[in-house]
Amino acid sequence: MKKYNLNLQLCVPYQKCLYNCPMCIASNNNKFKNLYNINKAKYFNKLNKILQNMNGDIIITGATEPTLNKNWIHEVINFIDKDTRPNIQKIELQTHNIQSFDESFVKDFDVIAYSLAMPSDIAKAIKIAEVRNSNENKATKPIIRWVILATVENFDYIKENYNGQYVDQITIKDLQHAKKDTEVNEYIDSHKISSEVFRQINFNTDSLRYDTNCLASKYRYRVFRENGKLYKKW
Repeated sequence: MKKYNLNLQLCVPYQKCLYNCPMCIASNNNKFKNLYNINKAKYFNKLNKILQNMNGDIIITGATEPTLNKNWIHEVINFIDKDTRPNIQKIELQTHNIQSFDESFVKDFDVIAYSLAMPSDIAKAIKIAEVRNSNENKATKPIIRWVILATVENFDYIKENYNGQYVDQITIKDLQHAKKDTEVNEYIDSHKISSEVFRQINFNTDSLRYDTNCLASKYRYRVFRENGKLYKKW
């Protein structure tokens, strides 16, 4: 297998997501065979070969909410065993479960990326930041990253309510159209703005990034799907 210097998107086995975000483009995407449940040994054998031939970060993500399947997460993290794999730099969890910051759960992650889809999410994230910043004994790990979806509502809410709380990293992400879901695309068209508009906000962060096309994978990542196969794009 060819070695590659790219991040690896590691997809949680699909199950129905409970969040129903109106701009989610994953809900009607193709569902892949769950090799993890069918043949766990084969699943981890395939994953091991890929891990041996990559240099980069591991991002736990998927077409559903990863924290709905914590057993899978724990088993995968233990299998990866980053301490014995110098080619793996960081392990990141992408989640919409903003209440998931529990030290016993997140201790094995280097980055927790909270997907903030609407103002109510941002309100919760600001409160978490306030608590974390005021805690003198706060853990230095993991890094907290806000991934703010670029909608008019989110921009207006942040301008009104963001109080300069420090967050390690912030990514502003443009919304992408779904392949087949007309309803989702109509919502996106009526609510999206460019991530560049968020430059007006003076965020208190060490890293601010504008992601204009999160689906552009060629020079960024590969995707290890639920079926045990590696893909070049979503």
